Amino acid sequence: SPEYPDDIADLVVPDPVKLVLSKCRFSRREKRPQNAGAMLQQLGGIQAQAAVKPDAASSTVTSRIQRILPGNATANSQSQSQSQGQSSQYQNQFQGQSQNQAARIVVPPLPKIELIHGWDTQQVQDLQQQTARALQSPVEFQHDLKSGGKGPVMLIIPAGIYKMGSDEYENEKPIHQVAISKPFAMGKYPVTFEEYDAFCVATGWDKPNDRDWGRGKRPVINISWNDAVAYCKWLSEQTGKDYRLPTEAKWEYCCRAGTTTRYWWGDAVGKNNANCSDCGSQWYNRRTVPVGSFKPNPWGLYDVHGNVWEWCNDWYADDYYQQSPDHDPIGPKDGAARVVRGGSWRHNADYVRAANRDRLKPGDRYNSLGLRVCEVIKPSK
Repeated sequence: SPEYPDDIADLVVPDPVKLVLSKCRFSRREKRPQNAGAMLQQLGGIQAQAAVKPDAASSTVTSRIQRILPGNATANSQSQSQSQGQSSQYQNQFQGQSQNQAARIVVPPLPKIELIHGWDTQQVQDLQQQTARALQSPVEFQHDLKSGGKGPVMLIIPAGIYKMGSDEYENEKPIHQVAISKPFAMGKYPVTFEEYDAFCVATGWDKPNDRDWGRGKRPVINISWNDAVAYCKWLSEQTGKDYRLPTEAKWEYCCRAGTTTRYWWGDAVGKNNANCSDCGSQWYNRRTVPVGSFKPNPWGLYDVHGNVWEWCNDWYADDYYQQSPDHDPIGPKDGAARVVRGGSWRHNADYVRAANRDRLKPGDRYNSLGLRVCEVIKPSK
């Protein structure tokens, strides 16, 4: 019949229906069901042999069958009544199967918040993947920009508890436990010239000087805190998401990724682990290097030690740790300088430690200063 589609596989109907349609298509006319009720009788004989697809609209199975198959114009009212009863019976069966399958498609809950300080790489990566599944998101993603192209590569960071600070310097004391109560996303790399230049072109913002080191995949430099905030605001407008600079607590949580040592790889800076003035790489104490030139930490974040300082959202205070809350601290209410973290290519290994804290005025720009973005993840409705 011309009413049969060319490709039965393309029909959005349950698999048992497709089996019957296939039989209809390749069997003699006298063996084909003449109406929906007769077709559903055949379905009753084969439904145990095929599973209903979870996305099948079981409540409209009968109407779809009636639309696809020619009706029997000569059927009397008794056969029509019988067909309707059979149709209702089998429709209810399909609906029940579909509902049972839908009940089995359950989004897992977010993992419970635990102290991850001292966890190994596999543990923190498992937690990261579990969180991504609960958020129905890949671990790594990018958002489209309204103006074209993609935003920065982002990574899901799970909620957790860690020990912040160190006993090495007064402004890093005391070591204290901090809870990051909600998952969020962090830039996989520091923001690059390529990404920041797109913002400048779109908004007319001044492009920063690259000192003839090159742009592209190198981390953007000569960025003030005000510049960084403007970039985050533009990203938010372009994507419909909530981008901002990370808090100091989130930054260190991301940098450590469950580790307890001075650097995520250990207590000794070693060689070829980062770009700093005495980190032993081929570029040390010369200039920035393209992002991703060294190994990532357990979360998958690159360049959390060295290359460029990264602005945080917080105002800075030497004694803040002595009074900071133990859940989601956001820094002092006011101040004269903003926090910077991570050290840079021109600073020694002591400055690139996970716990090191420093500050700069919001309008400062240096060739060792850049940014990394954070995204607030809102729960899906």
